[in-house]
Amino acid sequence: MKPLTRRQLIKCLAVGGGFLAFMGAYPVFIERSIVLMTRYRIPVPNLPKAFEGLKVVHLTDIHHGFLVSLDFVRGVIRRANEAGGDLIVCTGDYVHEKKATGQIDAVWPVMADLSAPLGVHSILGNHDHWADTDRSVHWLRETGQDLHHKQTAIERDGERLWLVGAGDFWEDHVDLDEELSGIPDADCRIVLAHNPDTADTTYVAVSSS
Repeated sequence: MKPLTRRQLIKCLAVGGGFLAFMGAYPVFIERSIVLMTRYRIPVPNLPKAFEGLKVVHLTDIHHGFLVSLDFVRGVIRRANEAGGDLIVCTGDYVHEKKATGQIDAVWPVMADLSAPLGVHSILGNHDHWADTDRSVHWLRETGQDLHHKQTAIERDGERLWLVGAGDFWEDHVDLDEELSGIPDADCRIVLAHNPDTADTTYVAVSSS
């Protein structure tokens, strides 16, 4: 095997360096522009018959900021609406940077375009707290999507399904006993949480009628 000449070595290093630069740029500039829409069929215990086949569109981690434009967010919102869900739920991280009230005020009028027959229900993620908790909560209320530390009953054909908004696992208060209080144990409840670790949080069921 012949040894590489200096010119060949430089050429190989240039190609290799370009590849590494591409791989480094891929998650920052390219992967962020990919919208994944994955469909699941999820069995839900105690689901009322009136809600069988319920189609829920779930949005999360939009991260509007320097690398995620409002035009991109508008495209995401349009696709979510076109998906034809009965219900839309959003689980946080609508903006990316810390102390970014400007990003919050920019992205939420776009989020307000979400629409579904059974409503749009949203909570906060850790980035929303880092940006500005009070301003984020303001927009949840302003858009009528607020499920932050709240519960709401959705009714259809005389039956009901509960949606519950849990706090963020890292930057908020998570108390599932408190969030679920007052909901009859026999009723179907769906808890929205930004961080999946919330699913490992224990709680004590309290009977109510």
